Amino acid sequence: GSLSDNAAILGAIERSQAALRRRPRCGRAHRRHTCTADLAYRAPSLMPDALIDVPHRVQLPGTACALYSLGMVMDYWHAHDSANPTALVCDKDESLQRLEPHVSRFSCAPTTPRRLLDVAIALGHTHNGSCWSASHLVELAASFGYAARAVHRASAADLKAVLSSGHPPLVIFDVDLWTGDPVLAGGGAAHVGVALGSRSSASPEPWPREPEPPHAADAA
Repeated sequence: GSLSDNAAILGAIERSQAALRRRPRCGRAHRRHTCTADLAYRAPSLMPDALIDVPHRVQLPGTACALYSLGMVMDYWHAHDSANPTALVCDKDESLQRLEPHVSRFSCAPTTPRRLLDVAIALGHTHNGSCWSASHLVELAASFGYAARAVHRASAADLKAVLSSGHPPLVIFDVDLWTGDPVLAGGGAAHVGVALGSRSSASPEPWPREPEPPHAADAA
């Protein structure tokens, strides 16, 4: 069934154009994949009910969940191939990391001085970090060299198809403001997150939970 009327998937943030132009090469940095060309054209397959391992980020208080989620997906592809760029949301992320070295605010060092927030503002998509348009997120991802597409009124089958290909999609959905659980609210309580996996209704066990990092409540 439909995830919600306003749901959209930023589904194939598949690869950077730089990675596509690179010749295949193997090496120690790519132990998880045979060569970089394999990453450029297809993601690793997942077993049913498996979770995609997406690097975390700690979101600053506010409404920039879309930008932090996009940064997490960029980190995911950068971790697989260093040719794929990744960027911080704003300068404050780096400043706070230096002030609080015991808190891991992001997993991958940025490869560019450009910031997601600055670029989104320059594109006219936000003025304070809020970004609720899947098409705008596609354009923002493309400005950093990524191929992306938006799927509006996405179904659960659409989401599972993206996940089964090993692509962690951004999902725009409504949340209960008290519990954080997904709800249908016609876009009245929108949030953007990264989907890590899916499971069938026959799965008997709940998702395993990893230890929460400090300030986990603020994490994207």
